[in-house]
Amino acid sequence: MPLPIRAKVTLVASGMMATGLVLVGLFIYLRFTAELTQTMDAGLSSRADQILGLLTSGGDLSEPGDVIEPDEAFAQVLSADGAILDASPGATRAALLSPPEVGLDGPIVFEASVRSGTDLVPARLLAVPGPDGQVVVVGASLEDQRDAVHHLGVLALIGGALAVALSSVIGWVMAGVALRPVDRMRRQADEISWSEPGERLSFPPTNDEIGRLGKTLNEMLLRLDAALLRERRFVGDASHELRTPLTNLKAEIEMALRRPRDEQTLRVALESAGDETDRLVRLAENLLVLARADHDTGFIVTEPVEVSELIGQVAAAFEARAESAHVDLVADVDTDLVAHVDPGRVRQAMDNLVDNAIRVSPTGSMVRMRAFCSGSDLMLEVVDSGPGFADGFVEQAFEPFSRADEGRARTDGGAGLGLAIVKAVAEAHDGSVWAVNRPDGGASVGLRLPLEAS
Repeated sequence: MPLPIRAKVTLVASGMMATGLVLVGLFIYLRFTAELTQTMDAGLSSRADQILGLLTSGGDLSEPGDVIEPDEAFAQVLSADGAILDASPGATRAALLSPPEVGLDGPIVFEASVRSGTDLVPARLLAVPGPDGQVVVVGASLEDQRDAVHHLGVLALIGGALAVALSSVIGWVMAGVALRPVDRMRRQADEISWSEPGERLSFPPTNDEIGRLGKTLNEMLLRLDAALLRERRFVGDASHELRTPLTNLKAEIEMALRRPRDEQTLRVALESAGDETDRLVRLAENLLVLARADHDTGFIVTEPVEVSELIGQVAAAFEARAESAHVDLVADVDTDLVAHVDPGRVRQAMDNLVDNAIRVSPTGSMVRMRAFCSGSDLMLEVVDSGPGFADGFVEQAFEPFSRADEGRARTDGGAGLGLAIVKAVAEAHDGSVWAVNRPDGGASVGLRLPLEAS
């Protein structure tokens, strides 16, 4: 089971404190031991020098005094063959050096177990060569030093344990205080529901991690609210668009079944029902395209496409429609222009743009399709000669079910999904769209698509 963040923070703080205390304690332990050893060696060297002075002046170690304190140290003077020539009162009766070890070239320091009374005690010894091949050996017990080091270790262990425990408590409390705003935001987020989309999280007005987290979450809630509003509007508009043809279709069927009709009347009713059915099919297909554009990663499949060929297909498809509307359809395409796009989706977007342009262009006017390269982008533009977009409508022209004139019949201008599909196709290619009114009349609507697939 994963640990809570508060527990993790406490463990990290305790671990860092314990590691720091171990390192500091180890440094103090080693330094303290080294200082004690240096002090002891200095004392042994001082005693050895004093004893060498006694030997030179003819003195001896038989009487205790300032040179050797029997309770703290001991000394021996050995002959060249290892015999004990003189010894302090507290020294062992056995020679501290064996005969082979007596021949010294210089002072040596070593540790050994020395008998003191009936007990063996650890001692630190210094052997210094004297006159006439003699050797002076002075030593001191290590028991006091080791007791002091042991006492220091016990105190460090107890103090370290208390310090780690105290740091754990402080870490637990501080982590709780630091995470309290996060817990408050969690409770507030849990209480926010779809019925209260305007609710926001409260967070401290600071520029730290908690403040930035609260700001980011509130911005996310704002985006979710906007998406929810769009979804609700989309569902409402879709329901409204579906209701009209379904109502007309139901009315036609009921009128045809209400009383006996002749064949011609039934044919007219069925043709009208067929038109409404076609309208429903187109609307359903457009809604499916928009739904796939939002959620289907396979909405587009890019491939190298000759742009002139694709625009030519669009022109051929709308040639008859343009002639019947007495509108000239002109294509202006850069030669040898190749782009990595989804030909089916781009064709669908261009069909929508050309269909809208022909619908709004007056008799005898011209609709121009342009395809050209701008830097690393492919620009596809459709220019019409119509009245242009209404004031304030350009900003929402590409929203689903957006219509410049909400009062006109749906059969005149479609369901308002054409430009929404154009935008979906462009964004699926990591591109963008534009719509502007031209100064000399008409409108320019188009797509910007990357020439190379991302």
